[in-house]
Amino acid sequence: MKNTLKKLFGTLAFLALFSAPAGENLFDSAKIIPGKFGTWDAETKTVRVSIPHGTKVSNATEGVRFVPDNAKFAGKTVKFSFKIKTEDVRSVGGKNFHNAKLLLAGATKNDPYWRGSKGFTGTNDWTEVVWRLPFYGDNIRLTAVFGLQFATGTAEFKDIRAEVCDPFETFRLKQKLPTDFKCEYSPAVRNAPRLRGVVAEYYVFDDPTAFDTLEKWNVNAVRLWLGPKGANLNYKTYEAEIERQFKRLKELCPEFEKRGIKVIMTYRTPGGRYSNPQVFGTAGEISRKDNELSAFRLFQSEEWLNLFVRIWENAARTFRDEPAVWAYDLLNEPVQTAECRWNYLEVQLKAAEAIRKIDAEKPVMIASNYWGGVDTFIYLQPLPLKN
Repeated sequence: MKNTLKKLFGTLAFLALFSAPAGENLFDSAKIIPGKFGTWDAETKTVRVSIPHGTKVSNATEGVRFVPDNAKFAGKTVKFSFKIKTEDVRSVGGKNFHNAKLLLAGATKNDPYWRGSKGFTGTNDWTEVVWRLPFYGDNIRLTAVFGLQFATGTAEFKDIRAEVCDPFETFRLKQKLPTDFKCEYSPAVRNAPRLRGVVAEYYVFDDPTAFDTLEKWNVNAVRLWLGPKGANLNYKTYEAEIERQFKRLKELCPEFEKRGIKVIMTYRTPGGRYSNPQVFGTAGEISRKDNELSAFRLFQSEEWLNLFVRIWENAARTFRDEPAVWAYDLLNEPVQTAECRWNYLEVQLKAAEAIRKIDAEKPVMIASNYWGGVDTFIYLQPLPLKN
């Protein structure tokens, strides 16, 4: 515990460096240097980079360089935003980062670094890119290059901005909590005994001796996983599969209650993570969209998110009057490090609100970001709901 607290407060102190009010566009005062293949239109404030196919190119990013006042970046979190349009951009180097993008080339007192935004190949209409990045206090050099890295074709950039921001903005709920908000717990939850438990897959209890084992261990709570591994990747069949699992749990509930074991139920997240390669039955490109590999697909896909909420609604209808089921554990180990349509907490709020319309009392458990880690407690917010 001592090490955990030390780690948490160390993180708090470190991240405090990044807090600063939002303000000016930090690129407005930057020195702008067009390259061989790049042009800057000062009137429309647009960058255009065009490299003919067949041109000998290298790993260097060719385009237009912005050299801002480094002091305005050091120790801050900065939100970069721009719109990009591409025409027949082709990767020459063959790597996944050989494309059209914003490249940051900088250095701290000890190390140089290169960081790239989301990149584009092929032909794309105007697309907005938003990218938040923290800078260490000892950052001593920074150049932003809008261009093509080891690629040919044409890219245009407009609405180019860099501004100091709240480092945790992308992880917060969009709705504001009341200034005097306090979490409310019913007496049954507030006065519940300490729980001592295990995590178990649903099929463990196909063996009736499993209950005897838990009783010997003095277990009074089980975090019960529902849904066969891999079943959550099939959109067309997963809801029916989970309904079968709910029916099986309903059959087991009398035995859980008899043994004095409370069930904290959860299930495999619909759509899985982007690192899960095969997704079946979805309607479009969202299942193949590039994203951070550990993020859940439902952070981007309305289709998967709606399924996630529907399943929790069904859970509330099925178990609201079932005393053996003590709580709904919404999302297992979320990971979000970039902009999403719905952040890790918003998807949990949607599910919790749907549950509360049906079941007003059973506790709803939420997870902190980045595998449920303690470091992200710094921006974890309570949901504006009871229990």
